[in-house]
Amino acid sequence: MNTEKLAQIASVMKQRLIGIELELIVPAPEYREFLTAAQAVIDLRVERYNHTRRTWWKTQDDVSLRASSAWRVVEIVSPPLMPLELFKQAKALCEVLERFGASANKSCGFHVHHDAVKFTTKRLQYTMNLAIKSEKALDCLVPASRRGNANHMCKSNVDIANTWITEGGRVRGDRERGEERFRYYKLNLAAYIRHETIEWRQHSGTVEFEKIVLWVALTQALTVRSLLKVPQNLEYKNPMHNVLIQIKWATCNRDGALIPVSEVHADLCKRVVDRMTHFGFAEEAPRLAPHVAEA
Repeated sequence: MNTEKLAQIASVMKQRLIGIELELIVPAPEYREFLTAAQAVIDLRVERYNHTRRTWWKTQDDVSLRASSAWRVVEIVSPPLMPLELFKQAKALCEVLERFGASANKSCGFHVHHDAVKFTTKRLQYTMNLAIKSEKALDCLVPASRRGNANHMCKSNVDIANTWITEGGRVRGDRERGEERFRYYKLNLAAYIRHETIEWRQHSGTVEFEKIVLWVALTQALTVRSLLKVPQNLEYKNPMHNVLIQIKWATCNRDGALIPVSEVHADLCKRVVDRMTHFGFAEEAPRLAPHVAEA
């Protein structure tokens, strides 16, 4: 993706702060040289593992990751950035990662934090509702190891749907210690307790920049969609079809095909369909009309 394409995608997103966490493995003999190269393109600093928000990128060891001694396991965390700036810096980092042969195995994940500073308790509940109703669709965009309840680091939210809000209407937990038992779910609202963010944890680890862009844009669209209440009785006969309509990336014509609302959204919708096809869900993928909606 060139800078023009990134600017186009960023222009259809909400200008809200976003942070990403990349869990990766780097060839051990190349690690120090990788650090030097990465620090030449972004402000990257080595730290001990922590949950402190920074104004710079940080890399830290993560004991939850597994790899042979030939690899160095690392977590690289961005500062909160606006969409276009995040894309520019993440692209520069990914180019370095690929150059040094960095990769991701099944123990690695890619997490996205979206700003939720002004979210009310009701809005947090709506976000949870939407995440649950979208789960089958999002499962089609990730490997089998991160679908349903297959992964203990990103479990299904279905079983905790009604346990997040207390009778007094407050989010469970406290800012000092967070609420760890609610942390390792596809949608992590424990991040709100600690950082006032909403964290989407489901995506597998990756060094592929275009996957990062799509997941960031998609999860932001889902997060901001929670401004409106999601009906409890909404039927998702074709999960992704309905998700793309819900987040306003497309409308539906009389033939049941999706009509993207702009050329930029047409590109994003096609990327969604391509990912579904890649994972064997071509039959479940929404059908896209050959044109975009008229302005």
